[in-house]
Amino acid sequence: MSAVAWGSVATIAVAIIGVIAGIVQHALRSSDRQAERGLANATGWEKLITSQSTWVERQDKALAELQEAREIERRRINELDASLRTTQAEVSRLRMLEAQLAKALSYIRDLIAWGLAGGGPHPPEPPEGLHVTPNTQPTTHRPEE
Repeated sequence: MSAVAWGSVATIAVAIIGVIAGIVQHALRSSDRQAERGLANATGWEKLITSQSTWVERQDKALAELQEAREIERRRINELDASLRTTQAEVSRLRMLEAQLAKALSYIRDLIAWGLAGGGPHPPEPPEGLHVTPNTQPTTHRPEE
């Protein structure tokens, strides 16, 4: 081959190499842009994930606070319930004492009426459920009959 032919081949080869280099350069730039977009997307996803993680952490904290408040309220309700049962038992006991007192007062009225009527051989019987302990001490003065 002649020198001119070699020159033409060389020019064509340089042109082809230039085209290939241009294609490679374009592909590299395109790849760099895709990498930058991918990095931006990854950064966006990272921010989103971080934001979601922060939100989840806040929700977990709020849930823990609600559960703690619920436990405190449950304990308070149990305390109030126990207090109510104690109060109800006390009210029941006081009602029983009130009934006993009413029976005792009724019996005292009966005894007073019996005494004012001049007495008699036997005092009135105490009402059922009222326990009366008789006075066993001798009296120094007996009213005359």
